[in-house]
Amino acid sequence: MPTTDEHEEHDRRRQVEQFTATRFAQRLADPALQRQIQTQALTDSPDPLAREIAAQLADGTATVRQMLASGVYHELLTRGIERMPTLPYAAIIKTAVDQDRKGAA
Repeated sequence: MPTTDEHEEHDRRRQVEQFTATRFAQRLADPALQRQIQTQALTDSPDPLAREIAAQLADGTATVRQMLASGVYHELLTRGIERMPTLPYAAIIKTAVDQDRKGAA
């Protein structure tokens, strides 16, 4: 008999499979769109350092690799990465799958 952990893992895999089949996920696979979304998130940030990063990335003054090599920028970007596991992925996936089924994605 499967354990609770095994059921949860199965549910996560099913959700990922459903999500990757959506038009939304296929659009997100485009590296140019990924950069645009990331830059926009930094631009819209209340943190002035994040907005500075966005400006430098947008005008080509710096690359992500250069930002990660800088102590101050590295700390800000690392904090953002560390917060990622707290994002409501199940809700995001459900929304994308629902919109795809309705043809709105």
